[in-house]
Amino acid sequence: MRETKKIDSVLEDARSLQDLSQKFSKLDELNQILHKILPEHLINHCHIGAVDNDKNLVILYLDNSTLKHIFTGMANQILESFKNHHYSFAGIITRIRPQTTTNSVRRKPLTPKVKSKLTQLAQSINRPDLIEDVAIIDKDKEIDL
Repeated sequence: MRETKKIDSVLEDARSLQDLSQKFSKLDELNQILHKILPEHLINHCHIGAVDNDKNLVILYLDNSTLKHIFTGMANQILESFKNHHYSFAGIITRIRPQTTTNSVRRKPLTPKVKSKLTQLAQSINRPDLIEDVAIIDKDKEIDL
């Protein structure tokens, strides 16, 4: 009975990783489409962070509120570009990324299990940059885990 639970757990983890991989791949593709139509100076200040499937909306995250009017004006162009790539959305919601007010970021080291799952996910979506073994302790200093 115990072996069955382990197998079920492994299968559920595999399904979850596959679902996440598909979602990340879709977001990555949408971001690539978006970046093709944006002026170069805007590319690093926004990204599509989610899709609300229930309402058929794209959620676009912006660095600051001053960019909101630019992207509101570009909404039809962005939606048309997605449509040309076989993605049809009802609209775009813009969200402002929260600004951090501290000079340093502290992170707990990843557990081996979490690190293993992150590595599997990064490999499955061909994103090796997601598995760098670096923890940011101070904005000017990095240490290996």
